[in-house]
Formats: sequence, structure tokens, C-alpha cells
Amino acid sequence: MSRPQGRPRGPPPAGLKGFGSVGVAKPGGASLGKGGFGGFETARSKSGLAYIAERADLSAISDAHAVVSFKNLAKKDSTTKARALEELLAHAQAHPYSSSGGGVEDAILEAWVQCYPRLSIDDARRVRELAHTVQLALMQSARKRMERLVPKVASAWLAGTYDRDRAVAKAAADGLASFLTTDDKTTMFWRRLQPQILQDATAAMQETPATLSDLRSTTQDDADLKYHRVLYSSLSLVLALLRTLSVADTAGLAHAYTQFFAVEALWSRAALSPDSHVRRVTYELLLACLETRPDLLEAPAQLARLTKLLTQDAPKTSQAGSVVDYLRVLQTLTEAHPEIWADGGHPFMRLRPLIEKGSQGTAASPAAPSRNFWTQLDALFASMPPRDIAAEAASSVLASFRKGLSSRDEPQSNAIDGWTAYLSMVRRLVDVVTPDEARVALVEANVFPLLDRFLGPPPTDNGGTVWATGAHLPVLTRASLLVARPAYADIVASARREWDRLANNLAGRMANSLPEVSKAFTASQQAIAGEGDRWFTLVADIHRSVQQVEARQSTADGAAANLVEHVLEQPTLSLLQSAVDLLTKRNFKPFGAAQLVRAAFSHAPHVLQANETGTAMIASLFPVDDAEQLSLVVASPSASALLSCLRSMATIPAFHEQYTRIYAFILSLLLARKDAEPDTTANSIALLISDASDAALATSRRNSDLQEYLGGACFATAQGQLASWDLFHAVSAANALSAATAKKLAAALVRSLGGGDTANPAGVLTALETMATKTPGLLADDEELHLELVTKLLGMMEVHDTALSAKVHALRALVDGSSSSNSSNSRTRIGGGDAKGAQSTRLIKIVQDNLDSAGPNSLEIDTLVEQAASIAKSPNVTDEDRENLFPNTNIWMQAMQAFLATGSTGGLNLNPSLSLTSNVGGAYLLVPSSGQRAQARRQRPAVHRDRHGRSVPARMAAYTTQLLATVVDDDSVALAALPQEFQVELLYLLYLVAELGSDQVALSEAHSLWGDLTDPFVLAAAEDAIAAIRSTLAGVLQAGRSDSSASPLSDALVAAMLQQTQQPTALAVYTTRALSGLLQTRMEGRTFSATVDEAYVVKQNLWKTGAGTGTTLGALAFLSGYGEVLVASPSVSNFCNRLISDVAGANPRASSAKAQSTLETLVLLNACMAVYEVGALPTASNRLMFAVKQITSWFGRGDDGDDDDDDNDDNKEDAALDSRIAAESCRALQRLLPCIKDMYGPHWERSIKYSIGLWDQAAAVAAAPSSALDEHLPYVYASLKLMGALDALDEPNDDLEDTLALFSEAKWTGLRRLLLALAHRRPSAAAATAATSSTRTQPQSVVDALLSRMASKTPLHLLTADSADLYTLVASDSRDIQAAGYGFLHRALPAQQEELSFNTILEKKEARLPDELLSLLLGAPTLEAYPDDVLATFPTPVRGYLLAWRLVFDAFSTASAKVRSDYVAHLGSSSSHVAALLDFAFDVLGHSAARPLNLDKEGLADRASIAAYDLAAAEASRSDEAHMHQLLVHLYYLVLKYVPGLFKAWYTACRTKQTTVAVEAWTAKYVSALVVEEVLDDVAAWAASSEGRGGAAGSAASAAGDDDHDMTIKTNKRAREVVAGYEVDELTLSIALRLPANYPIDNVAVVGLNRVAVDEKKWQSWLMITQGVIAFANGSLVEGLAAFQRNVLGALQGHTECAICYSIISVEKRVPEKRCGTCKNMFHRSCLYKWFLSSNQNSCPLCRNPISFLGSEKFKRRDVEY
Repeated sequence: MSRPQGRPRGPPPAGLKGFGSVGVAKPGGASLGKGGFGGFETARSKSGLAYIAERADLSAISDAHAVVSFKNLAKKDSTTKARALEELLAHAQAHPYSSSGGGVEDAILEAWVQCYPRLSIDDARRVRELAHTVQLALMQSARKRMERLVPKVASAWLAGTYDRDRAVAKAAADGLASFLTTDDKTTMFWRRLQPQILQDATAAMQETPATLSDLRSTTQDDADLKYHRVLYSSLSLVLALLRTLSVADTAGLAHAYTQFFAVEALWSRAALSPDSHVRRVTYELLLACLETRPDLLEAPAQLARLTKLLTQDAPKTSQAGSVVDYLRVLQTLTEAHPEIWADGGHPFMRLRPLIEKGSQGTAASPAAPSRNFWTQLDALFASMPPRDIAAEAASSVLASFRKGLSSRDEPQSNAIDGWTAYLSMVRRLVDVVTPDEARVALVEANVFPLLDRFLGPPPTDNGGTVWATGAHLPVLTRASLLVARPAYADIVASARREWDRLANNLAGRMANSLPEVSKAFTASQQAIAGEGDRWFTLVADIHRSVQQVEARQSTADGAAANLVEHVLEQPTLSLLQSAVDLLTKRNFKPFGAAQLVRAAFSHAPHVLQANETGTAMIASLFPVDDAEQLSLVVASPSASALLSCLRSMATIPAFHEQYTRIYAFILSLLLARKDAEPDTTANSIALLISDASDAALATSRRNSDLQEYLGGACFATAQGQLASWDLFHAVSAANALSAATAKKLAAALVRSLGGGDTANPAGVLTALETMATKTPGLLADDEELHLELVTKLLGMMEVHDTALSAKVHALRALVDGSSSSNSSNSRTRIGGGDAKGAQSTRLIKIVQDNLDSAGPNSLEIDTLVEQAASIAKSPNVTDEDRENLFPNTNIWMQAMQAFLATGSTGGLNLNPSLSLTSNVGGAYLLVPSSGQRAQARRQRPAVHRDRHGRSVPARMAAYTTQLLATVVDDDSVALAALPQEFQVELLYLLYLVAELGSDQVALSEAHSLWGDLTDPFVLAAAEDAIAAIRSTLAGVLQAGRSDSSASPLSDALVAAMLQQTQQPTALAVYTTRALSGLLQTRMEGRTFSATVDEAYVVKQNLWKTGAGTGTTLGALAFLSGYGEVLVASPSVSNFCNRLISDVAGANPRASSAKAQSTLETLVLLNACMAVYEVGALPTASNRLMFAVKQITSWFGRGDDGDDDDDDNDDNKEDAALDSRIAAESCRALQRLLPCIKDMYGPHWERSIKYSIGLWDQAAAVAAAPSSALDEHLPYVYASLKLMGALDALDEPNDDLEDTLALFSEAKWTGLRRLLLALAHRRPSAAAATAATSSTRTQPQSVVDALLSRMASKTPLHLLTADSADLYTLVASDSRDIQAAGYGFLHRALPAQQEELSFNTILEKKEARLPDELLSLLLGAPTLEAYPDDVLATFPTPVRGYLLAWRLVFDAFSTASAKVRSDYVAHLGSSSSHVAALLDFAFDVLGHSAARPLNLDKEGLADRASIAAYDLAAAEASRSDEAHMHQLLVHLYYLVLKYVPGLFKAWYTACRTKQTTVAVEAWTAKYVSALVVEEVLDDVAAWAASSEGRGGAAGSAASAAGDDDHDMTIKTNKRAREVVAGYEVDELTLSIALRLPANYPIDNVAVVGLNRVAVDEKKWQSWLMITQGVIAFANGSLVEGLAAFQRNVLGALQGHTECAICYSIISVEKRVPEKRCGTCKNMFHRSCLYKWFLSSNQNSCPLCRNPISFLGSEKFKRRDVEY
């Protein structure tokens, strides 16, 4: 291989350091190398790009992997080459450049430069991209060693930047840009490599598709694509040289450039290539050469070749994509050498083929006007020297133009430019056409059709399609000017005739338009109107163009530059006169003529004022002297068009007087018709007003009738009663309303806004917005109107309506901007920071009014808080304003009295049961009760509420809470800035709302602060509000305290609350609760200080005993508030001892005063003992013993010796003891008894006996329907806790143990009786609704939970003895009692089944499920009865129903097979039970909607969730909805397990296919596998039991005298089958029971595996019997196997071995069936027949007596084996 030769290396030139190896061109064009793109030569290709090329020498490469990669580069598969390039890239990157050596070896570089050029033009994009990437990698790896080889690869590298694939071009460009970092370096690079690039490009141009691609394995399309890629790259390289280098740089290589342009392929292939990119770059190259180096193309041969190409060859070929470049080259050549058109035909004719093709898809672009084909074509024709042309030729040229313009490929955006070029060509042809007489004919045939097509009606044939593309106003204007040039009088005369003709034709069509009675009247008139509008639009545009022309130029003799207006004047006036005459003649009905007149007034008023004709026309159109005629005008279809003419008349001074008279007269006529035709009148007046002049509008404002009409019409429009927004907008735009009318209209609109009778709120908002925009001060100047509007806008903002919300915000912005227009920086929100004090005052009044009262139209709290916060941010807000932002505390407290002061004694009769849920417990018992709590509720005064049901206190609390939270965030209003007294009042009222609300939530009050709390949504809102209040209070109190003391605000609040706790009233109790909560907040995060806190507590002087002290509630608040931290307080310890001493001497039966004093003492003692741990009271034991004896003495008479006194007397005294004292006594004993647990005495028995007595008393009360249960709940709860405390005592003494044992049965009986009594009893405060999941109050729920928890430990024998009454517990509306009842029966039912099974067999009767249990299944729930949100809470009735079903299956679980069968029959007798369960289950689980529950996502797909169920675990670990889903899934599993037959009956009867499809798929996925496993386990257990193995089989075998006939059973859970078989004579008779994947939906398949001992018919009968038994025995496989077992044993019974073959089973698998009458031995028929054949006699083989053989003829010899 020859190596390129170059000049000796010299120092690199400046600007190109590092490229010293790049050779310098020799004079005369010698270059560095001999190759083409790659700089090497081969035996077959000069460019080195041919597919047949010399292989690179790889022998010097040391890396074997690299050698393989290079060999792969020579293969044809693009994937192989791409992989090889990736390997070379990795190799180059693995050998980075190093100054001490490194990089890839030289042999790889030498091989690469030979491969690179061919790879750079490869067919595969990925190969070309990787080739350029590898080139850069090798350059970076070898550095200077690669630099000397750059000339060999430069052309290919540079050519890659012109690749049409962006990724390839980017890879090549990025590589070059890595070292050509400046423009100077780039220019130097091109200059130094210019010879090599030219040589490579010339060589590449000489290639052909056949040399570049192997056509044997390459398609022609791929070969052409590669060839065009090479052509494009070669031409682009030379073009880049001419554009990059200067003329001086290229002059030295003129010979090389000449050689390039001499290549034939440039002229024959490139310029006429089918590839538009190649053509375009060719034209760009020729243009650059003509502009920079024209000498290269000026040689005669070259110029002739170029002329022939551009003027003869190119016009005949497609130039799509390159036509503009072609025209630019041709224009440049024409300008430089006009002589090229001298020879041959006329230039226009020679270019006709090009013109006929049009722009060939090249669309005009405003961004690139030089790329416009028609503009460039016009410029080309302008550059040509003029030559005469024959008329016929001229017409053909214009026809070619029209053909090109109407081509289907011609973009519509080119129409104006194309027809402009067309008219320019007409102008040129008119100047040169011969003879001169042909000019008129040329214009008439090629210009006038444009006017006719634009002004006339649409053509009926396709002939007008060509001219339709020229129907553009600029084109028509230019055509009109063209035919009216003064230089050609004959053409002007022809134009006059044409315009007259067009006007006469239009007038004729107008006169002949259809009458009003015709169906096509409207279409006919609209067509005339369209023609008239086009006429006068053209006239107006011509007038404008003439004025522009006259302004630019003027003739020396003063003659007009163009006669077009003179030509148009008379036809236009005659057309107008025809229209006016037609209107007057036909009573103004042809509105098309009226719209023509309107077009004249609006577009071309200059025509009317040019002479007196216009005045006469106006008088004819508006005859003010003829009222009747003018009435016709107003009432005619032409009224709107004629009224629109008035505005134009007002702008013409000559018509001003006529206009004023006409305006006033028409206005009076319209008002007279307003009632008869309201819509028409409104539209006409809208037109009249919108077009009126200022003088006429001034008259209108003084017209009272018009003002009254406009005000009423605008209001009706806003209300939606009149559809005339055009009138409203016209009135607003023209300011036609007087000030009084505008104010009256605004007030009416504001009053109608936001009310219930607002028919169209959007319309009213739009009207107000329109008025506010036009007259800003109209709504802002009137303070009352402004305040009302702002209030209603704020209310409307609360409505979640996107359309209305946008309008409200827009109107607010306008009103705010107008009300604060004097502010320097007006905001767009009402009450913004820049509003003045007056505006703030208005907003404060709005806020206060909406807080002080409540109603359906009250503003939302969020809105009020938003406005208050915005006022607070205002810089000019005062301290008084900040205080006024908060609610009025006097009104707040008065509103609270409706909830606190409704009892007969001036205080609320507090519900005693609330003592169970409150932290101040016994305080509720201290308030005297009148016993008329229900009557007090009925006498509750009416409470005003907002639309959400919130009362004034609730609204004020919510507002205060949100406002405090807002100002805490931005510090606009700090609570500390308010007066301390006001702060205390606010916080105190917030505490009252929170505490009162908590009790109302606990009781589910129907008349609470927030409304009916039985509504779950209201309840949730109340709970959220209470939580927000508590959070805000905690934040305020924590913010002001220090580590060692509380804040002054907190101290003041405590003092104020203590003042309110002196009297036992409802307000005092809730103040006590609030104070307790306040003290708890104060102590959070702190420890009790023996100095500071102790001193503060003692300072309050609360530790007083005795009645009338007024400190009871205060002391109670401190004890419960401080809680266990007081354990270290000496004063509390002393107080506790005094209280115990007082109890030891108390006697509640002495008098009512003593009873009240005892109650107060007990309440304080219980609160005080709660400070200490159980059993750790700081009191001596003897004192405690005295207190216990005294308390227990109240339960019964006498001392230790009087225990056996008459019980009746005890009961009388027990009944006499106040229920409140009883409750507090039991609470006291809970704390006292553990402290004396080692002491003996009657107090143990008295306590237990009294507690049981209290339960019986409560049960009796609960049993009475009309009794109030609330008063009894405290002592029930306390006695239960007392009993629980006694049971839980550690190491009790013997006395207590004996007492507990003695009263054990009484205790369980009492608990059960009380549980049954409370099961369906609600407290009097509860109000039940069907929608709520639980109707019980929180206090009763507390009692229910404790009672159920204690009763659940009832011994089993007490449950099984009598369980009939326990079923009612499952139907209880208490979830806890329901759970207790379920627990009882869940334990009792399985235990009862053994006895039931025995009795059933003994008495021979059918077992039945308990009727009480089945009654729980009645009234099954349905999906329609519960809303989705309620059902998600797992309502108690639904829960009870499902638990009842779980109990049904508990009865199945331990029942015998016989009892189970009876249970199934019992359930089946009423099929609705199971069907109702399944219907409800599949409705809830989604099967009915074809969207079954996904158990995987719910976490219910495991066996423990489906096959097992534990109520307590489910309640604790799952949400209510998930719990319900689990229970439904579990019950469905049990249905399939225990009653599959009943399920199949439901499944078969189900009429909804989508339900059955969903159930089947879901069952197969989740449940069937578990059921199959259980069924197979049952079969295995039966097989393993003595009953299953030895029952029927044993008895049958014994009868046969054979013990070996035992059935073997094998279960295969994976295959879901049971195989049962009998072994007889070493043969196995077997069948398989196969369970389907969706068992039990599909039937069990019984398949015979091996038939023995019976014929096929009987065998099939057995299989069918087995399958039938399974189907009819509730799907029991055990019953089926038993039936099969009986059949087999019955068939084998009595059969012995055959005396001939000594086998029971013959070859034919039959048993011996022929008996000898003498010896009684059995023989097989086949054996006996063989014996007869072999012995030749019919005798018995044993006794030799004759034996008859019946049926021997049935045996064929072929069936006998010898």
C-alpha cells in the first residue's frame, strides 16, 4: 500500500498549534495525499469510498481483540459493524493519552484511517454515528500521532457534519469542536486542508451508486440513498470552502475548482437529482460561485452548460424543495448575462413548464420573504430584458400562471403573492403584446373574470374554481387599478363597461330577490347583502389605495394618477339608488338591499357625500315627514341595518341636521312599540344608542320615558327575563343612563343579589361588573349600598361555583379599586391593607353583624376571619378596631344562657350520667335536680342557627379560634395587645364552649351548640371544633408562662373562674371543668414545687369542709386539675384526713341538708383520694376503718351483730339512700377498702351485697319503659368498679374470699340480669336515628363496656343451663353488650351440641336450630338501607346480623353428621336466610357491581383472615369497614364449608350474570382452596376413625365371612382429589373424587380408575350413584364414599373363590356367578366354559355331577384363552 506523500513538516502556523503534521498545499494545486475522502487510493476507486476497496493491513496490530474488531468492520451486517465500533471505542477509552507514552498504537491508527471514510457513509445511522465518535476517541488517545493523519480523515470528518441525521451530524460536529475552539482556528483548518478537501470532493463526485454499494445485496433505494448522501456531502464541502474562505484563499486553487465544476455528475446528476437536498445544495453552490468566483463559470463551455441546465433542463423537472434556490440562481445569472435569453424562444414561454407547476409545495413565510416562490418569480421576470410577444403566446403564459395558482399542491397562503405576480405579468404583457389592439382582449379575458368572481354570486360550474383563488381584496384592488391606468384609454373604456355590467347585474339580482313569503327569503337576502358588502369593501379599499398612490406621486399636468374612482363612481351610485328604490317600493322588507346601503355608509361614505345624491337617498330611507312610512322602516326586517347607518351620518357634517331629526323621531317610535315587541325594541334601541352621537345621547338622558325604559330593560336583562345584553352593553358603553337612573338600577341589582329569589345570579354579577367598570364611583360612593354589596359578595364567595366565583372576585376587585381610589397602592381585595379607615369600619360592622346573630344567610366563619385578618394587617388600623375584631363577650354570654339556664331553679338540670365521662365526675351530682330535665329541654328557647346548624356561641368560638390561630402565624393582632380583662373573658367563654360541647357530644344532643349531633356529619364538625378550641387555648396559655410560674393572664383567668364556682349551678360545674383543664395545661411539662405551687394552692383557701363554704367546686377543680402532682402537698394530705373524719361522722339520712353535706364531702373525698395511688392513702388504718364502717352502715342497719336482720328492712333503707350518695359511696369504697384489705368485718359482705342490690334496682328501672336511666348509671358504674376492685385485690383475706364465694352465683346472676335489662334500653338524652350506627350515649357506652367485660367471665355451666334469653343480647344496639352476648353463645352453642346429638338419636327426632337464633336472621340488612359512609362504620344492626350467622355456624362446628344434616334441612326450609346473607355479602364486597374486593390489598387473603375469626382481635386490629369485610368473607367461607348445597341453590337462582361470573372467579382465587383443604381433611379424619373404617365395611365383610375387604382412602390436596379403592385378589377396584378449582360451584367429578368384579353398566351406575349422593347430601364427600362402600361390599357379599382358577376375579374382571347345584361351589362362567371344552363333558370339576351351563353361546372362541 502506498503512503501519501507531503511536504516536510514545519512549525505549525499561529492559531493551529498542535497540527504541525497537516500538510501545506503545493503551488498548482498539489496536495498532501493521493486518496479521496480517506486520503488513500485503491486499485478500484479513486475516492476510497467504493465498496470494493483494499483491506487494511492488520498484521502490525498487537491486540487480537482489536484485529477481530477491524475484521468485523469489513462485514456487511450493520449490527456487527456497530458492535465492532463499540469495541474499538472501548479500546480507545481504555488507552488514554499520557505525556510519558500511552494511547492506542500506530498500527490501529493506520488501519482506522482506511476504514473511516467508508464507515462515515454507511447505510446504518448507528454505524455512522459511532464512526465519528471513535474518530474523536482515537484523536484524544493518540493526540500528535493522530494529528499527522488528520488530512487523510478530514474530508470524511467534515462531511459528517452535513449528515441529514441529527445524531450523526452532532457526533461529527462535537468531535471537531473539541479542538477547533475559535473561529480563527476553524478558518485556518479549512484553509490548510483546502487542496485535500477539493481533491476528495472531486473524486467522490465521480462515484456512482454501483461503485458505492454492492447492488447484488443492496436494494436500489438504499444504494441511491447512499449515493445522494455522498453527493450532498461533497457539494456541501465545496460550498463551505467558498463561504468560509476569502477569494484570495481560493484563487490559488482555481485549477482544482475548475476540475470540480468540470465533473459531469455535477450537471447531469446533482443539478437534476430526484433528491431535493442535493438539488438545493447544488443551486446554493452555483449561486455562491456566481457571487464570489464568477470566473469559474464564465468560460464559454461552462456558461453554455449552465445556461442549458437552468433555462432548458431544470424547468422541465421537478424542483420541489429547491425551486426558490433555482430562481435565485437563474435571476443572478440573468442579471449578469442577459444575453442567455437572446437565442431561442421567448423567455416567458421557455419557463412555462416551471410556471405551470406553481410553487411545488413551497409555502410563503412572513419570517423569510426571500423564500417566497411567486415573489422570486416576479423578480426574475422583472430582471429579463423586454421582448415583444404575440397575443396568443401572452394568453398561454397567463393560462400557465392560473394553472400553477390553482394546483392542488399550491398552499393557500401563497394566493395573494401568486395573484400579485400574475397581475404584474399582465402589466408586462400589456406593454409588449402585439398588435396593440390585442391589449383590450388580453385584459378582458385574463383580468375581468377576477372582478366578476369576487363581486358576483358563486358560479354554478367548475369554471370559476380557477378564479376563486384570486378572490382576495388586495388582489382585486390591484386588478382594479391595473385596468384604470390613464396610459391605455381603450382598457379604461372597457373597464367602465365591465363595472356598469357588474352593477347592473347586482341591481337585477337585488330586484329579483325572493319575496318575504318565500322559504328561501332569508338566504336570498343574505346573498344580496354579501355581494353588496363585497362591493363596497372593494370600493373602500380602492379609495384608500388611490389616496396612498396620489400621496406618493403626482403628474406634472395635474391629471389623476389612476382613473379607477372615476370609473367606479357612476356604477356605485346607480347601485345605491337601485337599492333605495327597491326598499321604498317593497316597504323596506328586502333587508339585503338595506345591508347594502349600510355597507355603503360604513365602508364608503365618501361616495355619498361627493354630491347631493346622498342627501336625497337619506330622505328616501328615513322619511321623517311621513310618520307612517317611518313606522314601516322601524317595523321592517331592514330596521337594524338602516339604524346602523345613523352613526355614519353623524360623522358627516352635511348630514348632521338630518341625523338629529331622524334619531329623535325613531326613538319615539321605538318606545311606543316597547310592550308589543320587547325583544325587537330592545335590539333596535341598542343599535340606536350604540351608534348615537354625543348630542343625541345628551337628549336621551333628558328623555324620562327613555330613562325609565332603559332602567327596566337593563334590570330585566340582568335577571334573565329579557335576552338583550346588547342593549345593556350599549347603554353602559354610551353612558346613556342619567345619574338617577343609574343609581336606582344599581340599588335594585344589589338588592336582588344573593337572595333566594335571584333567578340569574351570574347575570346580576355581570351587570354590576359592567356598571362598575364604566362608572367606578357608582357603587362606592353610597355607603349603605356599598356595605350591602360587599356583604352579599362575601356570601357568594362561599358558594363553590367556579363560574360565579370568578365573577364575584372580578366585581370585588372593581368595587375595592373604586372605594380606595385615593390610595397610592390600591389592592384588589376588599378590606385590603391600603383601604382607608372608613372602609375598615364598614368591614368591621359586617363582621360584628354576622357574629352577633345567626341565620341561613350568615357569612361563613372562614370569610369573616379572612376579612378580619385583612383589616388587622392594615397599617392605619387602631387599637379599638383590633378589639372590635373579636366577638362581643356580653352577647356571647347571653347566647350561652340558652344552653346553661333553662331549669326551673335558674340552672340547667345536669345529666348525672355525665359524671362518668368528666374529669370532675361528682361535680355533676352536686347541682340540685328538679327532676324535670325532659320538660326543661322541651322549654328550651329557640336558638338561631346558620345554614350549618351552628348557634351564635359556636360561631363566635370558631371565629375566635381561627382568628387567634391566624394572628399567631403573622403577628398582625396579638392577643396580648388586648386589655387583660377582655382577654380573660374571651378565654373563659372559649373554655365554656369546649366543656359544654364535650358533654353535648357525649350525650349526642339533638339541640347542641352545633345542631343535631345524631347526624354523623354534625358530630364530626363538633368534635373538630372542640379540638381546635382546646389546641388554641393550650397554645395561648403555654406561650406566656415561664419555667417556674404561670403567666399573669393565666392567674387572672383562674381568679375569674373561681368566682364563678361558688354556687352549685350548671355554669359553675362547667367553670369547674374549665378550671381543671386550665390547671392541667399550666402543669404540663412541670413538676410540683413545694414552695411556689404549694403556696399558690394554699393561698386560694379552698381546703374547707362543711356545707355553705362555696369552695367545694373550686377545690374539686384544683384536685382534678393538679392531679397526682399534689401527692407531695402537705395541705392536701391534711385535707384528705379531715374529709375521712367527716365521712366517719356523716349521716345522710338525718335531713336533706345533711344529705347534701354528705354528698359534698364524698365528692371531695373521692377527688382527693384520686391524687394518691390505690392503697396508699396518707391516713391511719383505724380512721379508714371507721369511715368504711360508717359508709357501709348506710347500706343496712346495725353493727356486726345485726347482719341477720330482716332483709326487707334493709331493702327499704337501701331504697331510701339517695342514688347520688350511693354512687359516691361505692366510689369511696373503691379507694378505702384496698387500704384495709387485711381487716375482717361485715363491710365485705355489705359492700358486695349492696352492689348486687344496686344492679337489681337498676335492672328493674331499666325494665320500665318510661323510667329515666340517666340518674342510675353513676351508681351502676361505681358498684361495678367496686366489685371489680374486690375481685382484683391481691392476697385477699379469708373473710373476703368466703364472701366472694358465697355471693358468686348471685353476682353472675345479677350481672346477667342487668346486662339483659340494659341491652335494649337507651338513656333519656339519646335520640335515635336510623342513619346512626350507634344510638347510645358515651356514659351508657362506658357502663356497657364495663358490664360486658365483667359479665364475659361468667362460668360456662351457667351459660349452657339456660341460654334462651342470651340471644337478645346479640340484637342489642350496644356494641359492647352485643359482643358479650356473642361471647356467651360462642362458648355455649358448641358445648350444647354433644348433648343435643345424644338426645336427637335417643328421641329419634330431627334437630333444629334454636328459634331465638333464627329470629336474629330475620330482617336481613340490604345495601340500599345504608348510605356508603354509614355502612363503612359497620352499623350495629349489621354487626349483630353477621354475628348471628357466625353463631349459626358455631352450632355446625361441633354437631354430629346427623345433626348437621338436620340443621341444613332446617335452614333450607327457609331458603331466604342464606340467600339474604349472600345477597348482602356480595353487594358489600362488590361482586354485584363486577368489582369484587381485592383481598390481597385489604390484607385478608391469608388463611387466618378467611378461615378463622376472633371478634376482639378484629375490633382491635382493623378499621370498622375492614372488620365488616373480614367477617363477610369468613361467613362466606363457612357457607361453602357447611352448607354448600344451599349456596349452589342461590348461585343457580341468581339472575345477574355479572354477579355469578365475579363470584366464581373470586371464589376460585381466594376461598375454594381453603374449602377443599377442609373437605379433604374431613375425609381423611373419617377414613382414620373406627366408624369410617370399620362400620359399614366391617359389617358387610362379616356377612361375607371375609375380613379383608377394607376400603383404602388417599387424599391429594395438591391435585384436589380423593382416591378410594378395594383390593380383591391382588386387583384394586378404585374411583377418584375430583374437586374442581372453583369448588363447590362446580360439582365433584366421580371418575372410575379401575373396574373390578362388576360389568361396565353396573360400574357406571355406581359412579352416578356416588356423584348423586354427594350432590344431594349437602356436598358431603363422606356420604358419597359411604354409598360407594356399600355398593362394593354388597357386590362382593357371598362370593368365594372360583374352584377352577382359585380366584375371586376372573380375567374379564367378574366374580364367580355359576353355582353347582350339588356341591354348591362357585365358578366363573369363562372358567367353567373352558373346563367343558377341555373335558368334553358338562360335569362339575369337583363332584363330577352334571351341571347345566346357561348362556355358553355368548362366549366366542376368540375370547377364550387356552
